[in-house]
Amino acid sequence: MIDIHELAEQAVHVWPIDAIEEALGREAALILPAGVRTRRFTARLPRYVVAELECLAEENGESADALLTRELHGLAYAHRERLGASIAGFAEAVNWPGTSC
Repeated sequence: MIDIHELAEQAVHVWPIDAIEEALGREAALILPAGVRTRRFTARLPRYVVAELECLAEENGESADALLTRELHGLAYAHRERLGASIAGFAEAVNWPGTSC
C-alpha cells in the first residue's frame, strides 16, 4: 500500500502546486494546508528578471510560476525557523508534504 505522505511527495515533484490544487477542486481545502494553497500575487519586476524567469522556466519545461514557487520555497526553507515563529501556519506549509499531511 502506498503511504499518503509518499504520494503527496511524489505529486509535488511531478506537478506544480497550482495544478494539484486545481485538480483537487473543492477538496483542496480539505487536503492541502491553508499555507500551501495558492493565491494570486502581482509584483513589478525589472524586465531582465521577467525574461530570466521565462527563459529558465522554458529551459526546464515548466511555467514561470512553478520556477518562481520552487525558488522561493528554497528561500522560505532557509528562513523557516525565524519565519515559523512569526507567521501562523508557516512551518506546516514549508514542510508539507511532510508528516503533518
